[in-house]
Amino acid sequence: MDLNAVLEVAIGLAMMYLLLSLFVTVVNEALARVLKIRGANLRAGLERIMGKENKLVFDSMPLIRSIAQASGSHLYDHLPKETYVQTVMQQLRAGGALADGAADVIGAGIDRLPEGTFKDVLLAAKHEAGDDLIALESRIGGWFDASMAHVQAAYQRKLHLISLVVGVVLAGVLNADTFHVANVLWRDPTVRKAVVATAEGVVAKPPVDAKGVVLITPDEIRSNLGGLPVGWGNGAPERFWASPVFTVLGWLFSGVALALGAPFWFDLLGTFVKIRGSASKV
Repeated sequence: MDLNAVLEVAIGLAMMYLLLSLFVTVVNEALARVLKIRGANLRAGLERIMGKENKLVFDSMPLIRSIAQASGSHLYDHLPKETYVQTVMQQLRAGGALADGAADVIGAGIDRLPEGTFKDVLLAAKHEAGDDLIALESRIGGWFDASMAHVQAAYQRKLHLISLVVGVVLAGVLNADTFHVANVLWRDPTVRKAVVATAEGVVAKPPVDAKGVVLITPDEIRSNLGGLPVGWGNGAPERFWASPVFTVLGWLFSGVALALGAPFWFDLLGTFVKIRGSASKV
């Protein structure tokens, strides 16, 4: 077996997955904006950790109303920890007598909350902090960070599922059949060499950063895809009807690969290119 050819096929597949993953990222961002997925996820997360009744009061506070107005929707998609803590403290102070001590006002505010996890957490934090309101705020902030980590994980799972669906659909629309692409690359050294040359250029100018932000235009993505055997030309419809099940499996395989994300495939492509470069010097 020609190990150099195997590596070049892997480079070609990794580049295809990288470039198509960039399209998936763009589609995901558009869907997230249109469907307000991040805002809906944040709202659901806050309702879970605070309770619906407390969340309604929370949203009525001036700071949160200003954030909602700035976002143009009640589904604001970002909430700094400092803002959350400050708003909760204002919520607890509401209705407190001015003559009472600050710690007593906060304690009375906690007592007025409906029974539930939110009240239990604040009671425990108040017990640990005593009359030290700065320590209380620190504990509320720590609890918020821990809770938001779970909310963010749930959001990432939703995005991953969306990426999988978008990836499979995109693979079908573009006829990005992993098995066919691998077969052509394996059998045609000329195509393989051209794709490797393109991959070296892609690695030299990163198309995506570590956070998954796309750094190149759709036209550049299409241009780099041009040398790969994807699309519906060159007898693709005939190949599909000759073996539709096998083709659909190739699309599904591609869709699963695309769901891994562009940063993953960029790192792997760079590794493959580096290994090939080192091997060619030996």
